[in-house]
Amino acid sequence: MLTGRDNCAFCVVLASRGAVYSSREAAIEGATGEEYHTGCDCIAVAVFDRDTWPGWKDARRLDALYREATKTHRNTNGINAVRRLLAARSDALVADLRSAA
Repeated sequence: MLTGRDNCAFCVVLASRGAVYSSREAAIEGATGEEYHTGCDCIAVAVFDRDTWPGWKDARRLDALYREATKTHRNTNGINAVRRLLAARSDALVADLRSAA
């Protein structure tokens, strides 16, 4: 889940996937046992109900943003497509993603 402090395109793509990890350890550690990337401040949250969990609404909005990005920037990978979309837009969702807490 994004915290609002450092929402890079990579974090946005991960958060757009929603509740996909089978355990807290899998969500936090991944394959290497380290942060997703240097300076990453995303957090893992426990999900007991896939329809109501902290970050559920944000994940849905981010999924829509990801789909828009990959549709708009077809000839690039998902992370770069999101990066380009974030750079080009200035609506409330993007402003929230850029805000520093």
